[in-house]
Amino acid sequence: TSNHIATMHAGALFTLAEAASGAAMAGMFLERLAGLRPVAASSTIAYVKPAKGVVTARAVVEGSRAAMFQALDAEGKVRFPVAITMTDDAGREVARMTVDWHVAALAKAA
Repeated sequence: TSNHIATMHAGALFTLAEAASGAAMAGMFLERLAGLRPVAASSTIAYVKPAKGVVTARAVVEGSRAAMFQALDAEGKVRFPVAITMTDDAGREVARMTVDWHVAALAKAA
């Protein structure tokens, strides 16, 4: 999706990065995902270079998996950032984003 200066629209880059962050979050908690309520709580994005052509997003959950599961088990929730880097088909960074996720355990039926 292009904007008025023939580069990828900022909204498209944001959507790509947010989707990648969700995939990373889901991968981290995959075996327990059905019992969790994940919410993207906040995000920041920086547009580094004009984005043209194919853009790839790579997302990395920041923090220890063991520590996240420990917090989730002890407190019923955990908050953590996911860092996303977006590059064009030449490998140049075009944008970067951080999404802070809140993941909470669903209440169990009595």
